[in-house]
Amino acid sequence: MVYFDSSIWLSYLLGDRHQAKAAKLMERIDKGGDIALVSTLVMLEILEVIRKRITEAENYVGLTESAKRGIESKIKGKTREFIDKMTRLVGQGKAMLVDPDESLVDYFKKTLSLFLPYLGDVERFDYCFICRRRTAVRYRYRGLGHFDIQHAINARESSANEIASFDKAFSQLHKISGFDSLKVTVR
Repeated sequence: MVYFDSSIWLSYLLGDRHQAKAAKLMERIDKGGDIALVSTLVMLEILEVIRKRITEAENYVGLTESAKRGIESKIKGKTREFIDKMTRLVGQGKAMLVDPDESLVDYFKKTLSLFLPYLGDVERFDYCFICRRRTAVRYRYRGLGHFDIQHAINARESSANEIASFDKAFSQLHKISGFDSLKVTVR
């Protein structure tokens, strides 16, 4: 059972630089090699990013009602595609919708207790990914966010063998006690 981080689904649905790798992972699920575990947190992230990326990718033609309706239509179409794919996979037994079986208060307490002592890395950084040029050298913090830790909790509590993600921060999960047996595959 593989817990698919939202980055896998988003690359598959929206076609970014990891789309080919995401398609291969989806093929593993479609062919019955693995069962994808998907939490409500993953679904919420996917829906939020679909809305943002589709909107921000559109060429600006003026803030008209027609332009808004066109963007909303694309967002609804991509959302429908995701929900249809998920429904089909769940119906075929190739995916499971999972969430920890505990109160929200306990879930947040657990997240905080794991996140508070954890500290990622401070790195040297001298590149701007927006303008694709070198910049003045500065510091950058790299590490897991609280949502990443919640994904790890969801995966562990759902008996996942593996977390699959394109988010390199997941490679630091071994720094947090209790996630040693969970294989993390960052592609």
